[in-house]
Amino acid sequence: MDRHLTEAELVAYACQAFAGCSPETDPHLTACDQCAAGLAGIRAFDKALGDEDTWESDGEDSLETLQNLQRLAAQVAEEDVTARRLLKDFISAPAALAWADIATQRKYHTGAVVRLLTKTAQELCEREPLHAFNFAEAAVDVARALADDVYPAGGVWELRGAAWKARANALRYLNDYAGALLAIAEAERAYRKLPNAGVGLAAVHHVRASVLREQEEYGRALAEAKESARAYLHLRQTERYFAARNVEGQIYFDTHRYVEAGEVFRQILAYAETVTDESWMARASLNLGNVHLELAEWTAAWDALNRALVTFRHLDLATEAARAEGGIGILLTRNGKQREGIVRLKAAREVFLRHGMPVDAAVVTLYIADALLALGLQGAIPSLTEDLIELFVASGKMTGALTALAFLKEAAAARTLKPAGVAHVRAYLQRLDRRPDLIFAPPPEAL
Repeated sequence: MDRHLTEAELVAYACQAFAGCSPETDPHLTACDQCAAGLAGIRAFDKALGDEDTWESDGEDSLETLQNLQRLAAQVAEEDVTARRLLKDFISAPAALAWADIATQRKYHTGAVVRLLTKTAQELCEREPLHAFNFAEAAVDVARALADDVYPAGGVWELRGAAWKARANALRYLNDYAGALLAIAEAERAYRKLPNAGVGLAAVHHVRASVLREQEEYGRALAEAKESARAYLHLRQTERYFAARNVEGQIYFDTHRYVEAGEVFRQILAYAETVTDESWMARASLNLGNVHLELAEWTAAWDALNRALVTFRHLDLATEAARAEGGIGILLTRNGKQREGIVRLKAAREVFLRHGMPVDAAVVTLYIADALLALGLQGAIPSLTEDLIELFVASGKMTGALTALAFLKEAAAARTLKPAGVAHVRAYLQRLDRRPDLIFAPPPEAL
């Protein structure tokens, strides 16, 4: 190594973030006095935090502080009970919240209400992003209505930052990336009002990285992902650190930097195995399997994808298991086993159709079309598009997908469809979730 270790790398050693990562076996640390001294300083600081002497103070001050903390804890507990009662009906029937205008009613003006609204918004993001947005919007409005000094140590800014961050996440799932970036900027402004922004500010970089990746602004997204990972490490937030590294790995994958992506996903898998986190094991295995596919490392891809499939099934995550099943199907077709691959791909396709995931189902269908073309069965392709078209029509959006599928159907029916045409449609559909306004244009050779 021709450079000194960064602070983030030294912290990683100090908190043993990486499986198999030991400062005693790092040749640079054993040879470099500067880096060894830096690691020793971090360890000394950690030890001081755990020493009782560090926290000794005047007895009267300690008693007063303890009493203040006890009063605050009692107030927060009481507010939590009231918040659950006030919001119970909205949580069970989220649509009602959009018309309730709770921010204008003083009974809702507590930190507990903001926290519960924010928590509910985060939980709804993937399943019901519009409801998530309504909860986050209400959280922002209530947090704004609170006085700046209503809680000690600037606590209201923590509430406001979290509410804006939830709004940004909801907007990201609604594909409103410009709105998401504005919301995350507001979250950052709120967190910077705190004496110590801590995890909140690190999460801002994390969310911003995810939004920028969706916008395909990969350079900025990578910088934000790395900054959030560095901050999480500094704060000893190991699980969040690897979540940020996962975004980094996905950016490498999206930009065809497969070797770098593989290095990141292997580190995540090693961490997941260390803490026995099956969900992360499965996700990292799936991501690694996709990397191996792109690098034509067939045996490694088979092992990783099968591990992901088994683990996702054990966790009862049907759509994630379908992604692994589809990957195995692609692997088989790329190795000349088209008929076996089609069976796997169709199984994945049925899961996506059943769960109302038209883009995922369409992308898998394009891989089936590849295999059918290789078998000389082009006439079987048009029928595969019919239920997809119905699903896209039912979704009421992504009209470009209908144009793309119509092109595929007509070209296959006319026996003029070529592998390049299938790849063109697939590349378009793979971007559609991120860019729903993207217009489809037929490949040049089809014009």
